[in-house]
Amino acid sequence: MFNLFPQIKSGLLLRFCNQSFYSWVILKLTIQTELFHVYTELFTDKESLEAKIKYLDSLLNESCAISDELSFSDSFHLERYAMARIHCMEELNYSENEIFSFMEKYLTLDKICYLAVEKYIAKKNYEAAEKLLLNLIEANKGLLGIVHRSKEKLLVIYKTTKDEQKTKDTLRWLFLNERIFSQNLYKEYKTHFSEKEWQIELEKLLAENISVFFKNELFVEEKMFQQLFESIKEQHQKWKSFSTLEEYAKYLKKDFSVELVQMMRECLEESIKNASSRGVYNEIANRLSFMAKIPGGKDTAVSMRENWLVAYKNKPALKDELNRVKL
Repeated sequence: MFNLFPQIKSGLLLRFCNQSFYSWVILKLTIQTELFHVYTELFTDKESLEAKIKYLDSLLNESCAISDELSFSDSFHLERYAMARIHCMEELNYSENEIFSFMEKYLTLDKICYLAVEKYIAKKNYEAAEKLLLNLIEANKGLLGIVHRSKEKLLVIYKTTKDEQKTKDTLRWLFLNERIFSQNLYKEYKTHFSEKEWQIELEKLLAENISVFFKNELFVEEKMFQQLFESIKEQHQKWKSFSTLEEYAKYLKKDFSVELVQMMRECLEESIKNASSRGVYNEIANRLSFMAKIPGGKDTAVSMRENWLVAYKNKPALKDELNRVKL
């Protein structure tokens, strides 16, 4: 066993060195970032600005060329250097043509592109701004964040130019590609359709490859409570999620209270089998109380509590939580 000590000591030393090296690298990068920020923000006299441009040009030349294989790190540094150079050019009163000429090399970088787009929009050259955004989307089609933000900017352009079809198409894309259901986008998109047209479009939206949650929210907005119930019932058969039932109970309790109470009962019976902490007991008791407020749910909740108090008489914490809630 003692023969292993040198190896253990060597391994610990290597681990310490690796950690120290990692910390040193992070510290060095942080200092470089802060120094770069200070350098580019301060020293605004003409001589310093011209010197900064030369320095930034050397950094840009050393960086990777713009390509499809540009890494995130390369992109970050290129964008930072390019934005700093543009700022210097503006401070030195370079002509707009000179600034645009420089930016053209870096238009697949989103911040550079958005800056150029803003300049075009300010000049009311919406066609050029649209073209830049479409090219940016094509160059970054795998990066949803850039695509999404570019689409939002396109929407502003299409609204400004009153392009109805492109406005509708862009709203539809944004609506379907939001991380969560957007009630505002839903309402705005719907205003572009007559009542008859919307029924056709609604069917198309529901046929899209969208999440169950997204469909449920559409059913709520459209007051399609039968379809909502069928969806919730299908989800219950797969996951038995009380939180889902709780979330949509206010829409379903009027017409589907019997089924809702039964599904809630199944969820709670499943939950209590493996419950072993006061926190879980508290949650179950609160949910039992919630179920009691559903039409027809009180008798079921009372009966379940009585049965549990007998079945789990050796769990005092559970008994405390069950007796605490009012049904």
